[in-house]
Amino acid sequence: MLPGGVRLRRHGVRLAIAVAAVSAPLAAVLAGSGTGLAAAPIMSQGAGCSGSIGWSNANQTIAPGDSVTWSNCLGGYHQLQSTSGGWCLANQSTAGSTGTGWTYTCRFTASGTFTYWCSIHTSAMAGTITVTGAPPPPPPPPPTHSQPAPQPTMSHPAPAQSQPAAAAPPPTPSPSPSPSPSDTSQALVGPSDSSSPGSGTLGLATHPTSSGGGPGAPLVIFVAVVLLGGAGAAVYFLRIRNA
Repeated sequence: MLPGGVRLRRHGVRLAIAVAAVSAPLAAVLAGSGTGLAAAPIMSQGAGCSGSIGWSNANQTIAPGDSVTWSNCLGGYHQLQSTSGGWCLANQSTAGSTGTGWTYTCRFTASGTFTYWCSIHTSAMAGTITVTGAPPPPPPPPPTHSQPAPQPTMSHPAPAQSQPAAAAPPPTPSPSPSPSPSDTSQALVGPSDSSSPGSGTLGLATHPTSSGGGPGAPLVIFVAVVLLGGAGAAVYFLRIRNA
């Protein structure tokens, strides 16, 4: 008897084979009916290409959003031309150049019937693309990244700036006292040596006294007067004696 794990694996393999066997024919039927997941490519034929004049897979039924591709072989004398409007090629517009290899692709987004042919071979090389079904939904908008709400900021009052103290005005220089004139007192001066013999001269010497005319000034004058009187008397007596 086989373990349980081995039996489960065998059943899984058998189931996968059965699904593949059923889906393969279904896919072929859908592709042949023109409702497959992708449109078949359209190839030009004849007039420089292999086969008879025409297009391979010329008539197709597709869903909105499917794309169809036309191709021309190298050296093929064919050119794609629209015979209806409403798709990539406007009516009577062409694509590709004759004698060269080219490829043209159109994506059909609207439902309808769109016709085309070869501009050289016209109706002998014509085809129809039929688009059925609802148009494909528009792509979702890109996600928006919401910005976080700004956090309230606490405002703090700025500290008051202290004003510098005003500088004290410079001291006013006091005027220096002007020197007052010194009081002088007269003093008795004896006879000069340079005077002639027998004669004497009296001179006055000045002595600074205190300013302001205080009580010492009269006293000095009185003493000077007394001395002058005494000196005059002495001179008088000397002259009488010598006579």
